[in-house]
Amino acid sequence: MRPSTLAPAAQKLLSFTDNRQDASLQAGHFNDFASVALLRSAIARALEEQPETDPLTHLNVAPKVCRALDLPQEAYAKDVGTYAGARRRNEEALTALLEYRIYEDLRRSWRVTQPNLEQCGLLHIDYLDLHELCQDDTPWRKHTVLEQCTAEQRETTIRALLEYMRRELAVDAPCLDPDRQSELVRKVNAALN
Repeated sequence: MRPSTLAPAAQKLLSFTDNRQDASLQAGHFNDFASVALLRSAIARALEEQPETDPLTHLNVAPKVCRALDLPQEAYAKDVGTYAGARRRNEEALTALLEYRIYEDLRRSWRVTQPNLEQCGLLHIDYLDLHELCQDDTPWRKHTVLEQCTAEQRETTIRALLEYMRRELAVDAPCLDPDRQSELVRKVNAALN
């Protein structure tokens, strides 16, 4: 590149922008923000409605969040089901999509200005029977280092490992299985807007 031979007063910078493209990009960001906020508010509502004696689990979280959303089918279904079977299929497709989105939202993602519920302290994830498992010395006999630890040290170590794996979505959930995701995409595309 060489310097311009034009006089400084004659040098100009031209910039071309496409307002339609910029508006489309902003609309996409806003739609993403709105859908994430809607999902997170439904999760928070499901948590509030769930008694502490019966916490949400991986088995019941998606249906409970779907109920907390309380959306009319006109808001999400391609074909509003007037019969019970059609309504049920639409709700199943929405629940399947919500399950995927719930797991995906647990990952710490690029949304720096939109931390997830766990990062905000509004959601705490625990592991079934972890405390009791770590108290029992029997399962740790094959693992020399963990066998020598106290129950509290074991629990701290195992919890840290599980937290890391969960945040990186190293989770055994059917909706995250790559082989089943194409089925989920077909189901969602067929039933939902």
